[in-house]
Amino acid sequence: MSYLVLAYPKISKSDFDFIQDYRKANDPKYFLLVEPHFTIVFSRIFSSR
Repeated sequence: MSYLVLAYPKISKSDFDFIQDYRKANDPKYFLLVEPHFTIVFSRIFSSR
């Protein structure tokens, strides 16, 4: 099981637009799903013991 955290940075409007333009060009299917963010994943490994 993994835990997932989305962290939304405080950025200027011009930076937000720049990032969204890039995302729209390179990931048109999903760029509107979430705003620009950092994804942090915490993985947990289960032992069979």
